[in-house]
Amino acid sequence: MFNKKIAIVLILFLAGCAASHQKQIKINKQTDALIKLGESYLAKGRPTAALRELLKAKRLDPKNPKLYNVLGLTYGDKGRFDMAESALKKALKLNKSFPDANNNLGTIYLRQKKWDLALEQFNIALENLLYSTPDIAHYNIGEAFLGKGMHDKAIENFQLAIDFNPSLLMAYIKIAKIYTSIGRPDKASAVLILAEDSAPDNYGIILLKGRNYQAMGMVKKAKHEFLKVIKMAPDTKEAREAKKLLLSL
Repeated sequence: MFNKKIAIVLILFLAGCAASHQKQIKINKQTDALIKLGESYLAKGRPTAALRELLKAKRLDPKNPKLYNVLGLTYGDKGRFDMAESALKKALKLNKSFPDANNNLGTIYLRQKKWDLALEQFNIALENLLYSTPDIAHYNIGEAFLGKGMHDKAIENFQLAIDFNPSLLMAYIKIAKIYTSIGRPDKASAVLILAEDSAPDNYGIILLKGRNYQAMGMVKKAKHEFLKVIKMAPDTKEAREAKKLLLSL
């Protein structure tokens, strides 16, 4: 009789555990769905709609580090850098090995021109061997050094970003613009040629090439690039700019 009672209690306990587990699985699915919906709104430039869904997720699972990471990005897009910092630090408290959150916290500091704090977070992200997008961290480090006026360090890190991801066009553009700003259009030209090799259909790069040739006094080459832009994308703002530049040659 005593053993029978123990068995009944054990069965009830296990049933309760199973029910609790199933409830948690349901909560996790709902939370993940809300986070994905928030991310989708954020990608579409709708941070307020994203925030609405993420706050629903927070009520369901207030200890989810991924949630706080996306919340941080959302608050950042709404210009609430104080709340963004708080959310991203919460994500890192809940998951101490979360390089995406380190990188995102760095970008929040970057937007506030807190260059050294930004660099610290980007470097922490890079130290994590499981971090899957080191190109982004190096690009951001380049931005921080550019903000500090350290052109050589900026170029070095933009180049590292390209080494990890040769299709990261903005890194080529940043390097080219730095060379242009310091009076080295020849080096800028070489970088833009590499950029075009990486993305031959990008008419924005071709327009930059033309402008750079124009700055170097290479009128024939500049004209060739401007005409190429007009032919490739006749109804774009780049084509309109190319037409104006042609008239100025």
